[in-house]
Amino acid sequence: MSTGQTPVPKKEAPPKPLNAQQLRFVVELCVDWNKAAAARRAGYSEKNAKQIGYSLWADQRVKDAVALRTAELAMSAGEATVRMSSWGRSSIEDVFTIEVEEYRPRVQKPLTDVIAELKADMEDEQELAIRAEALLKDKKVMKKFRAQVARAHQRRQVQLWRYEKMLERQPDAMTWVQGPPIAREVAQLDLVKALRAQAGGLIKKVTPTRFGTGVELHDAKDATDKILKLHGAYAPEKFDHTTKGQPLPGVQFYLPDNGRD
Repeated sequence: MSTGQTPVPKKEAPPKPLNAQQLRFVVELCVDWNKAAAARRAGYSEKNAKQIGYSLWADQRVKDAVALRTAELAMSAGEATVRMSSWGRSSIEDVFTIEVEEYRPRVQKPLTDVIAELKADMEDEQELAIRAEALLKDKKVMKKFRAQVARAHQRRQVQLWRYEKMLERQPDAMTWVQGPPIAREVAQLDLVKALRAQAGGLIKKVTPTRFGTGVELHDAKDATDKILKLHGAYAPEKFDHTTKGQPLPGVQFYLPDNGRD
């Protein structure tokens, strides 16, 4: 016999929470989105990892957990804007340091001056060799020292003869020699600054080359352009969607006469 009361719908039991191994699968899946590899890293059977991975993915609880995990890991619009702004502000100074070093430029000198300087250097070296030899007591060391001094003197003597021969052919000859040292600024790759820039996401690529380490930054101009568009700094672009920006083919306009002259 009916009592006239509406039956109370039966409440569905809440879904059973994922266990520790299933949660580990969720974390590993968000690393590379490889179901079999994620199952193996989560500790499931190596032999059946592929089948287990797809079976876990068929579980709606796993899909919901993955969606929640990716939402936590995903870059927000604000974070993306900050990251792009750092690219737009980046410059080569973020990885290079300007240092001062000693540099000896090559200069032209009259050959007569070069010969005179070379002779003076040879005389000074001979005098220094005699003084140094007087300090040596061991005969073997003295013999080796004399041989080194003799070879150096012979090389300079050959160079002197070459200059003198050139001077005979051309009395006003000039030659290139190293000039006095001067200070100059050079740009050096600062590995500490480069590592900090790479950690901060400013470096796009680091490539070892035979000339040293090559560093490529993200395109600052492109990043700045995107930021300007984001802030509406440019006038909106207009397109003719009916012809995709192309002129209308074969269109002619006719105006009625209406009695006009």
